[in-house]
Amino acid sequence: MISVRLDIILLLMLIVVLLLVSFSLYLFWERAKQLRHQERVQYYIEANKQQWFLMLHDIEPFSEQWIPCKQHEYDAIEEIFVSYIQTLSNPSICNKIYQFANDYLADYYRGRLTSRHWSVRMNSLYRVCDFQLQSLLEPCKQMRQRRITREEHYQLFKVILMFEEELFLEDMIRSPYEFAAYEYKQLMSLLSQDTLQEAMLRSDELLPECQYALVDVIGANREPRDYSYLKGLLQSEDQELRIRALKAIYQLGVAIAITPYQSFLSSEVWEERLMVAQLLQRLPYEQAAELYKKLAEDDSWHVREQAKRAIIEHENSIQDNQPKKGSNRHEHRNPSSYAVLR
Repeated sequence: MISVRLDIILLLMLIVVLLLVSFSLYLFWERAKQLRHQERVQYYIEANKQQWFLMLHDIEPFSEQWIPCKQHEYDAIEEIFVSYIQTLSNPSICNKIYQFANDYLADYYRGRLTSRHWSVRMNSLYRVCDFQLQSLLEPCKQMRQRRITREEHYQLFKVILMFEEELFLEDMIRSPYEFAAYEYKQLMSLLSQDTLQEAMLRSDELLPECQYALVDVIGANREPRDYSYLKGLLQSEDQELRIRALKAIYQLGVAIAITPYQSFLSSEVWEERLMVAQLLQRLPYEQAAELYKKLAEDDSWHVREQAKRAIIEHENSIQDNQPKKGSNRHEHRNPSSYAVLR
């Protein structure tokens, strides 16, 4: 009985060892295959990068012999094209790359969009945008009918933005995934003015993080016509949205009346008081002086410092404007000093 058990144990140990050896050999073989493939890619690039330079610069004509047919050729050409797109801003060269990719690489990436490997699908989505492969718009949209990851869904938003921007907002509102504010901001920064205006009209349908991103982009764009939208957000119950709206209004650089912001001077949220302290710079100092004095005694160090800085800058500007004793009253000032005082 014991001998039988020992035989079974030895047999199991042998099987485990064989499995481990087989797995190790498989990993070694896969690694060796990857290295050989990468060597072929690098060899192709070194051997042909000069020829691609000549063709892309119209120094030599394109020949069909450069149409890829092997995996390492596709990967090498992709690497060459991506390096040109990321380092150059020459529209002529970029257009040639887009044309070649649409003519000879689209089918290759079409197949890879349905790969069972996530990294392959993601790489293909990146290249759809990099090479502006408009013919792959429909295959990309069909990916959403399958179970895809959050990262793929996010990259699909960029594809939609590039080729069918009018569908972007609806897709965003119906998205099954939530993204961080900075991710939404990346998308919002790509919107045209028309789509941005539509987003403002439908902002109540957007998730909070998306609304924050929208406000940040509006502030960065500095379009005075967006002031009324931002001003309306000051009535929101969302504290973060109010703070970002105040910051965006400040970024617009428009002249303001203090009345709509009076209540924020006594806000329980120090960030709101800080943003109002910055907004006071949009008023003539005489109108803001008393408010600065009040804020200079605020409980928050940040608010106090902002108010004190404004007071000191005003006092320094007065001193700079006063002619020094013995100086020529008719002396011309450097024009740049007026810009500082304004």
